[in-house]
Amino acid sequence: MNATVTPPVTTGTQGGPPEPARRHPGLRLAALLVGAGVAIVCAATVHLAVAVGLLLSAAVLLLLDSSLHDHRTGRRPLDEAGFPPAPSFTGTFPADR
Repeated sequence: MNATVTPPVTTGTQGGPPEPARRHPGLRLAALLVGAGVAIVCAATVHLAVAVGLLLSAAVLLLLDSSLHDHRTGRRPLDEAGFPPAPSFTGTFPADR
C-alpha cells in the first residue's frame, strides 16, 4: 500500500498567471490623495465633535455650580414650602391607609 500519487503530465504550453492590469500611476496617486482627504475630514469632524461636547459639558457644569453655590453655602436656602411632605416610611402608600 505504498503507492505514490503523481500529478498527471500534460503536454503543450500552459499559460502562466495572467499579468496584472497596469494602472496609470496618476490614478493611484489621485486615489491616495482623495482617501487621505476623506480620512482627514472625518478625523477632524470627530475631533471637533468631541471638543465641542467637552466644552458644552464643562459649560453646563460651570453653570450648575454657579447657580447652586449660594444654596450650598447657606446664603440662600432652598424654599421647601412648595414641596409636599414626605409620606411615612411604613411601607404603604397614604391612599392605602
